[in-house]
Amino acid sequence: MRKPFLWVSLTVALILVWAVVPTGSALPLSAEGVTPAASRVLPNIEHAWNVSYVGQIGGTAYATAVRNNLAYLSVGPRLLVLDVSTPAAPALVGQTAPLPGLARGVAVAGGHAFVADDSAGLSVVNISAPAHPFQVGLLDTPGHANGVVVAQGRAYVADMEAGLRVIDVLNPASPVELGFYDTPGQAYGVAVAGHLCLLADGEAGLRVVDVVDPGHPVEVGFYDTPGDAWGVAVAGDPSTGSGQVYAYVADRNGGLRVVDVSDPAQPVEVGFYATPDMATGVAVAQGYAYVANGGHAASLLVLDVVDPTHPVPVGSTTEPSQAVVVDGRYAYVVAWEHGLRVVDVSNPANPTQVGLYDTTPPTLGVAVSGTYAYLANWGAGLHDVNVSDPAHPVEVGFLEGLGWYRRVAVAGGYLYGAAGWGGLRVVDIADPAHPAEVGVYITPGHGEDVAVAGSYAYVANAEEGLRVVDVSDPTNPVEVGFYDTPGYATAVAVSGGYAFIADSQAGLRVVDVSDPANPVEVGFYDTPGYATAVAVSGGYAFIADSQAGLRVLDVLDPANPTQVGFYDTPGDAQGVALTGSYLYVADGFGGLRVLDVSDPAAPTEVGYYDSPGYAMHVALAGVHTYVADENGGLLILHFGKRIYLPLVSR
Repeated sequence: MRKPFLWVSLTVALILVWAVVPTGSALPLSAEGVTPAASRVLPNIEHAWNVSYVGQIGGTAYATAVRNNLAYLSVGPRLLVLDVSTPAAPALVGQTAPLPGLARGVAVAGGHAFVADDSAGLSVVNISAPAHPFQVGLLDTPGHANGVVVAQGRAYVADMEAGLRVIDVLNPASPVELGFYDTPGQAYGVAVAGHLCLLADGEAGLRVVDVVDPGHPVEVGFYDTPGDAWGVAVAGDPSTGSGQVYAYVADRNGGLRVVDVSDPAQPVEVGFYATPDMATGVAVAQGYAYVANGGHAASLLVLDVVDPTHPVPVGSTTEPSQAVVVDGRYAYVVAWEHGLRVVDVSNPANPTQVGLYDTTPPTLGVAVSGTYAYLANWGAGLHDVNVSDPAHPVEVGFLEGLGWYRRVAVAGGYLYGAAGWGGLRVVDIADPAHPAEVGVYITPGHGEDVAVAGSYAYVANAEEGLRVVDVSDPTNPVEVGFYDTPGYATAVAVSGGYAFIADSQAGLRVVDVSDPANPVEVGFYDTPGYATAVAVSGGYAFIADSQAGLRVLDVLDPANPTQVGFYDTPGDAQGVALTGSYLYVADGFGGLRVLDVSDPAAPTEVGYYDSPGYAMHVALAGVHTYVADENGGLLILHFGKRIYLPLVSR
C-alpha cells in the first residue's frame, strides 16, 4: 500500500510552482490595509511580468470632490478620503490601493467615487465605508481620462485625445460605454448642464455637445477661446428655460472666459478676466467665480460675476492652486505638488487659508540608505520616508530646499542633493525625522545629478558640464575643479578614477578625475539618443539613452568606449541601476524594465512593471526596487523571475 503522501504528490505534480530569482521570495501584492473586498482589484497586475507591487507613497495631487464633510482627493495613483469636518485640520480617513492609472479627476455619486484614471480610463471606487475605499469597476477608455462628471446614472469623461465618452454607471461594477464624441482638441475638463456637455478642449476651446441621446452625442456649437481651455464650470440649466446659461472657462494663458451658451448653437463670449498667470481650474458659486491661477504666480482668485459681462476681482490668496471646488463657505484648492488647501471664502474679499493636507509630492529621484528612502521632489525639497515596512511606507521628515531637487546620493551620514539652480545641497540625515541642511555650493549651472566618491562630490551640472566639489568638510563644500562637457550633463557615475557623464545629445563622456583639480576628458561615445543616466560595472557602461533605449559600452579602455550591445526599451530610458547581472531601467511611460545583462552584447528583458506615471529614476536596496515615478510618487517593487517547474513523483 502506498503511503498517503504519495497521493498528495501525484496531485501536486499537476501544479506549476514559482522559483524566485534573485535572492528572496516574491512578495504578494499588498491590498494596503483595505478591506478583503479590495483584494479583488490589484494594482497593475495585468501590466506586470516577474515584478510584483509592494508599496507606494506620494504623487501629484490633481483634483478633489467634497460631500458631507469628506473630501475625496486624487493623489498619484490613489484616491484619498479626508475628514474635513474640522477645516483647520483635514485628517486622512482612508485610501485606496493604487489604481491602475494616475487619478486625475474625481466625481462622487451615491456610494461611489468615479475616478478619471488617465491611461486606465474610468475607475469606480466603493466609498460606502470611507475608511476602506476599494475599486469595484473599471472601463478602459481609448484616451487618457482627465476629467469626469456624473449625472443621472451616467459618467461623462473628458478623455483627452479621445474626446467625450458617455458611460452607463448604473451598475458600478460593470461600467458600459454608451456613446462618444471625438472632439477636435484635447478634452481636459467637462461640465454638464441638463442635456448639454460643455468640454474644455485645449486649443480647440469650448465645445458644446448635446447628449439627449447618450448613444449618439452631437456637437451643436463651439467657441474658440484665445488660450488653451483646461477647465470649465457652468451656471444655469438650459432645460429649465429660466434664464441665461453661462460657461466659465479656465483658459490657461487666456485667463477666465465667460461664454453665454443659452443658445447652444451660438455660444458667445460676453466677458473675460486676464489672470496674472495660467488659469487651470474654475468653480462658480453664489455669484462668484473661483479661479485656480496655476503657474509661477500661483494663487486662488475670487471674481464677482454677478454681472458675467464684467468679472471683477474682489480677493485672492497666495497659496498654490491648480484646481478648485467650492462647498458651502469653503473652497478646496488642489495644488499639484502641495496637496489640499482649505480656504474660508465666507468673505470673498478676504479668502483665508484655514487648513491644509500636505501630500508627498511628485518624485524625480530617490536614494535609499538603511530603512529610509530619500525623495528628490519636484519643486518641494527633500522628503524622508521610512521603508522598514516596504508595504506601508511612511513619510517621517521633510526639508524645504532651495531649487528643485533632481537627484540625491547618500554617503557618510550625509545626503548630497543636486538641486537645479540651488546647486549642491548637503544635508545631515543623522536624524531622518529632522533633516538639516549644513552646507551649500551654488554651482554655476543647473545641478542635475550627483555622485560621491571619497571626499569629493561630482555634480552633473547641465550646460556647465562636470563640477568637482570637495566635501571633506560637509559644512563648507568647495569647488576644486571642473570640465565643461560639449552637451548637457544630466547624470554622472564615478568608477576607478574616472567620471562617466551622460551628456544628453553628446552621449557618454569619460573624464579622468584622478587629479580632481584638473579633470581631463579621455574618451567619448556619441550614443544615438539623448544620454540621460549611466551605471558602470565590470568594464561596461550602461547608458539610459532616452528614446534609443539602453546602450551597453565596453569601457575597459576609457579612451575608446565601444558599443557592444543595446536593448530598445518601449519608453524613454531615464534612469538605470545595476545589481549582479540584472539591470533596472526607469523607462518613462514604459515603467520599470528589468534586463538580464549577463551577456552585455545581448541584453534580454526578464521582467517589467507598467507604472502609473513616468518612471524617472530607480534605486536598489536589498530585495526591493525603488522607482521615482514622478507624478505617480515612489513605487516599491520586487523583482522575482518566475520559473515554472513541474513537480515529478515516482
